[in-house]
Amino acid sequence: MTSISARRRRLPARLLALPLAAALLSACTATPSVTESSGLPDPQSLATSVPDVTAVPSETADTATQVQVYWIGRTGGNAYLFSEPRKTGAGDDPVTSALKVMMAQKPEDPDYFTAWQAPHRLAASMSGVSTITVDVSADAFSKNLDPSMAKRAMQQLVFTAVSAARASGMVDASVEPDVVLLIDGRNDVEAFGSIPLNLPFHRDLAFLSPVRIMVPQDQAVLSSGTVAFNGVVLGGQKDVTWSVAPAGSPEGQDVLSSDKVAVTQTAVKVGRFASRVDLPKGTYELTVSAAVPGTAQPVQDSKTVTIR
Repeated sequence: MTSISARRRRLPARLLALPLAAALLSACTATPSVTESSGLPDPQSLATSVPDVTAVPSETADTATQVQVYWIGRTGGNAYLFSEPRKTGAGDDPVTSALKVMMAQKPEDPDYFTAWQAPHRLAASMSGVSTITVDVSADAFSKNLDPSMAKRAMQQLVFTAVSAARASGMVDASVEPDVVLLIDGRNDVEAFGSIPLNLPFHRDLAFLSPVRIMVPQDQAVLSSGTVAFNGVVLGGQKDVTWSVAPAGSPEGQDVLSSDKVAVTQTAVKVGRFASRVDLPKGTYELTVSAAVPGTAQPVQDSKTVTIR
């Protein structure tokens, strides 16, 4: 545990670190640009394309009213999937409800965005014990997505659908389901103009961010001066660090406290971390960084927290 004494309030540092064009867009829409994706490399393939269930948190039946909804975030010169716990709406099955959130709502963390548009029709169903079928209207698909971002959009849908099905008990934890996508009932068309739908989709662990903070969530307000945080590390990364700075500090400056993260391996190429830091009243930026082979910049996830 680390103790520090400081109190400063500024705008979140992540907004200041965005490229100018993206920052201007965020100022108008609070959503990063989906179309700035040309030339994104595919994430490095991990040992398996089907993630161990321990890599994906909160997918048990006791969280039936809350599922992990997946979003896209840019970091380390690439774009990866991140997730936030969201409550499912009333009146829909859990998968449909979660996908409506993913397509029609905004993430809590302004660093994330969705590659989808709000559809006028969306339905999901289960076939047998291992196939989730999603049928969505064509207006859910942006015409401006290039193939690299389209791949991430498809994985965003697949991870969200599987998360909702697992959390609600529709799919057993031992089963890795297929996801079939239809556009207006058809599979003989291409999603986003580049993704064939003739075969089912599976979760691909390589598209998940190599480092994700699971607790706390962005904009968390805490009454205690102790900030406990935890998260997931993928790909066997061991060079992982955390830092805390006053919210709004330029990236890498005004760091109040930092340390290495102890990663506990829970499965092949899957690890978890947990730590805590004591803070006085104020608003802070908590950042966890991982040095990922093949990337010039570290991959990061950060959260703004307020101590009252």
